Amino acid sequence: APGHWTLNYSGIAYSDNGGQTWVKDMAATWPGDSNFGQVAVVHHTEGGVPYLYVYGIPGGRYGSLHLARVPEAQVLNTAAYQYWTGSSWVTGNPQAATSIVPAPVGELSVQWNSYYQKWLMMYLVDSTGQVVLRMADAPTGPWGPAQEVVSGAQYPQLYAPYLTPMWENGPDLWFTMSLYGPYHVVLMHTSLLPAATGAKPTLAAPATPGATTPRATYPFAHGRGSRPARPH
Repeated sequence: APGHWTLNYSGIAYSDNGGQTWVKDMAATWPGDSNFGQVAVVHHTEGGVPYLYVYGIPGGRYGSLHLARVPEAQVLNTAAYQYWTGSSWVTGNPQAATSIVPAPVGELSVQWNSYYQKWLMMYLVDSTGQVVLRMADAPTGPWGPAQEVVSGAQYPQLYAPYLTPMWENGPDLWFTMSLYGPYHVVLMHTSLLPAATGAKPTLAAPATPGATTPRATYPFAHGRGSRPARPH
């Protein structure tokens, strides 16, 4: 059915040369029925340890969201992954992960925003044709209510809203969004207003050409720690 599909497995591919070539590590995989069939990954240091936080959903767009983390140096070691139970971390047991955002959650992205001092999560609600935003004070949540950012009434067959890590230190939000009809990706822009104002939220619109100013250095552009991003 639309929005539902099955997976053989999910796994990790890595590059040691800035993305020129990639290697699939078949030891670093999860079964197809795992809650980590599709993921969003965020760097976050906790207690002095650099982790990768892995937000996962099953195959398709109708599962709930679960959370795992792994020390960055052990990313290819599936036995080292810790799964969030809602109150603590359990190592090596994906089934221990509890739902942190209820279904349905489609393609998603998560990002720390230094301007709002909040964790931001954006994802597709396929059943209503909405891209929504949630906020949290911690990467584990609890996550606030879903706020509509853009709807299928504006952009039919929208999906895959991905917050860009280049612009996370200001009041405006930038994200890429896929459109099935023309089958391409657009850069979108929106802004937030305090809920207390009672003002109608500003829905997202295509980014204005020339309005984006990337940072001078951007370590994730060509593989972490490789070379600076080229000007766009």
